[in-house]
Amino acid sequence: MIKVKKIAVCLLAGILLVGCAQKTSFKEIPNRKVDLPAESSDLRFEKLDIQALGLIYGYCVDSLFLLKTREFENSYRVFGVETGQDYGTILSGGEGPLEYLNVSTQGQYVSTPDSIMLWTTDNIKRKARLLNLTRTLEEKSTVIDQEYSFKKSLYNSYAINDTSFVGYTFDGLTWSFARWNPQSGQVAPLFDLLDDFRDISFLSAGSGLKCDKSRIVLAPFFFNQVFFFSPDGEERFSVSLGNPVSFEELKNKQYHERVLYFSNVAVTPEQVWILYDGCDATVSPEDRPNSRIIVMDWEGNPLYLFDTGKRLNSMFSDSSKDTIYAIDEEENLYRLHIDA
Repeated sequence: MIKVKKIAVCLLAGILLVGCAQKTSFKEIPNRKVDLPAESSDLRFEKLDIQALGLIYGYCVDSLFLLKTREFENSYRVFGVETGQDYGTILSGGEGPLEYLNVSTQGQYVSTPDSIMLWTTDNIKRKARLLNLTRTLEEKSTVIDQEYSFKKSLYNSYAINDTSFVGYTFDGLTWSFARWNPQSGQVAPLFDLLDDFRDISFLSAGSGLKCDKSRIVLAPFFFNQVFFFSPDGEERFSVSLGNPVSFEELKNKQYHERVLYFSNVAVTPEQVWILYDGCDATVSPEDRPNSRIIVMDWEGNPLYLFDTGKRLNSMFSDSSKDTIYAIDEEENLYRLHIDA
């Protein structure tokens, strides 16, 4: 029997970083520059006994690890967080009604005394599904409690309430922050982030939703700034490492000429953890520098800058316990501890 924590809705995910107000390349969203703190090595890695070949990234979903591996494109391995128990593989790829062509999740889940339910999306089928994770594991077959269709792909999306999801959309020219009504299927842009561009690689970003759903953070990988929005789009600002990268400058660069600033985000109720690369996008894995992690509060104030001494592929969080996990290039899973 899977143990269910008695908490309501929690979210894992996705980053950030503050001085003088200025305009950014992102549709005049107010921006502030940030100075990073002195580098520290007071970060301890506790290696966990989880064996998952080809481990890439993961989520902590209540009492379970949901881990993505290279084994199957549209499936996840599931383990117990405290027990390490291997529950096997869930979900499958295909055209069937309970299959996925492009499964993704932000790790957002709902817990009841009986079940853990996870929001998943498929942008090829244009479906949002509330997966009953507990029953799926018990019955060894995919169980969907709710399913909605949307008319336009919605990326990095989060459920705010029964009638509102938010995320960003791309119509071939304009990248917009948008609200989706699952009842009607309509996607309504709240404001534009970028326009007049066709390079979909600009859409690569990490994101996260604060547990009280008051703020979303979005970190485009090829920009040195991070964006904060309220779910209604009324509050929005960005913070940057130095002067913000100009979109006009960046869009004229080839992929190999770009700098990969960020690659992952993990959030807790009080902090945002950012995997900071700051290297050329085409640097091979064996030539990558050791990863650094920026830790900030939700107002963009820097708290720590850690030299990890490792090359990390990804991070994720257990928001209910303020715990951060990381996966390194050797596919080891760690729980992180600040020793300061």
